Amino acid sequence: MLGRILVIAAIVLGADVAAAQHLVQVKDINTSTAYGSDAIPTKPVQVGSVAYFTAVGTSANVGLWKTDGTDAGTVLVREFPAGIAGGTLVGVDGTLYFQATDLEHGAELWKSDGTESGTALVKEIRAGSASSSPTNLAAFAGRLYFSADDGINGRELWVSDGTESGTSRIDIAPGSGSSSPSGFRAMGTSLYFAATDGSSVLTATCMPAPGWIRITAARPASSASTVSK
Repeated sequence: MLGRILVIAAIVLGADVAAAQHLVQVKDINTSTAYGSDAIPTKPVQVGSVAYFTAVGTSANVGLWKTDGTDAGTVLVREFPAGIAGGTLVGVDGTLYFQATDLEHGAELWKSDGTESGTALVKEIRAGSASSSPTNLAAFAGRLYFSADDGINGRELWVSDGTESGTSRIDIAPGSGSSSPSGFRAMGTSLYFAATDGSSVLTATCMPAPGWIRITAARPASSASTVSK
């Protein structure tokens, strides 16, 4: 299908930039000729020597794909018929993390080593088919930081080392209130983000050891309906 396909841009060194940019189709992922059957690949995220992205294959299911820039090296890792959030793909020390949905667990945190057998749920943060919907995934100091809602403690800061036991909540807003952390930015030896503790909108930092430190209280939380990135 000639709709939206995966392409790669290359620049020939030493040549005129405008003349040397070439778009080359890497692979025709969705080979269906039916109207509207586009692959719709998302922005690739490099992890090690390969790049990961999501796309809709000929089966019409969205899936996780990887590529080394060649047709033969562009392959489906695993299909997620219920959905995968392409904008959440993040690499941490050679492992890809992302939000994906299945009927049993809802939208939860998954990881992949680039193989189907090595693509698995990290932790069921919200029990049952309800979703914790992990978002704002960020790599820092060999760990993954993100925002998720376990259905009890609100949307809070979470940290993971890629194992179920090593995935835990860092509670900023007490009780069932949400701190809604967002806008993660790594600077030097700290990870900064915006959140609220229920009384103030904060700029906070995570040090390499799991935990957080309040930096500033920007304004009363009652005057802000959202925390911006």
